[in-house]
Amino acid sequence: MESAKGRLFIQIELLWFLLSFLLGLALAAPIYLNAASFPFYPLLFTYVVLFVTFTRYIFLLKFTFLAKRQAWKVLFVFAMFPILFFLGQELNYFQTFIDENGPEAVVGELALNKLNSLMQYSRNVILLFGVGSMISGFILPFRLFFSVWRVHNGYQD
Repeated sequence: MESAKGRLFIQIELLWFLLSFLLGLALAAPIYLNAASFPFYPLLFTYVVLFVTFTRYIFLLKFTFLAKRQAWKVLFVFAMFPILFFLGQELNYFQTFIDENGPEAVVGELALNKLNSLMQYSRNVILLFGVGSMISGFILPFRLFFSVWRVHNGYQD
């Protein structure tokens, strides 16, 4: 019974990653259909997947594969420090790239009104999910630590 439950958690986890990836595809579609080149697709997908995953772990931790794995929760707490540093560094790189190279380097040569609207869209999507993943990534270690503490003290998590 326990291995069937473990397989179910893994299947649900994979389904959530697939849904996150599909959300990333839906958000990247306007950029892909209109821009000649966009060097920040990996960053966009990283932010979307991490935002959805971190937010899900904060609110639905009981229904994830981490629910009963205390050592993994502690590992995730310590792994969040370099992950948050990476997310902030990449967001800074994205903003610096736009400031130094202009919007043409990001979305290519387009008509002025299309260039402005596409650049504003891509910037807003990356900022929304970048900052969202950083905020949820900041909250997640506290939620995981609280969960470990409750289980250690005999409470139901």
